[in-house]
Amino acid sequence: MPSNLEKFGVEHLSYSQGAMFIADPARWWLTYVLGHREPSNAAMERGKAVEFGVEHFLKNEFVDVDDAIDEAVKYFNRATALLVSNEQRQKELVGIPGMVAWGIEAIRPLGVPLGYQEKIEITLDDVPVPVIGYIDWTFDGLIVDLKTTNRMPSKISSSHRKQGALYRAAKGNYGVQFLYTTPKRSCFLELENDRQDLNELRRAFRAMEALCGLSDDRAEIEAILCPDFDSFYWSDQQTRDKGREVFKI
Repeated sequence: MPSNLEKFGVEHLSYSQGAMFIADPARWWLTYVLGHREPSNAAMERGKAVEFGVEHFLKNEFVDVDDAIDEAVKYFNRATALLVSNEQRQKELVGIPGMVAWGIEAIRPLGVPLGYQEKIEITLDDVPVPVIGYIDWTFDGLIVDLKTTNRMPSKISSSHRKQGALYRAAKGNYGVQFLYTTPKRSCFLELENDRQDLNELRRAFRAMEALCGLSDDRAEIEAILCPDFDSFYWSDQQTRDKGREVFKI
């Protein structure tokens, strides 16, 4: 028999699903059960572009940094050409060269990765569907995930900790480091003592299964969910409008 999650079309989970559910179960329901997908935005495409540029550097025998920056900028321009206003594009574009350069400066000493965008799939206790993810880069005994930001964090965020915990569980005893890069500097932060993070993620996944088991009627479940429209998860206007429609607010 299908699990409660599968009954509503959720065939796999991810750390980002767990983080969203913990923050706002209604937003998770809208996205992963009802299938609402909001468009990408300039900040998201900035992160993808910087990762593309750094990976271009790594995959092409440590090419010139300016070449990697150029590839990142071209990626960003293609991705956002029909997506956002010119003002939004320029706001994010200005930080890309520094983010790529500082990301390369930090990761260069690690050498050439053993794996790129490696898919992981893991089954957690009492979670009825597999959990999948994609690791940016793996080195000998080390997982590295790139994050772009305009302000350097002093510690790894709760969401990122859960991501790292999941990756470590899938890869055994690998170390996990997050490479945070800004337009002006970069920094590695190492994940430690992640057992609690993995437990919280597993708890969120089990809660999703329990929620979906309350009824076979979507409307009955939607009646007990209440979105927090002040959350960044609802920053897109179309998503807020859809949420108001679904949850009758």
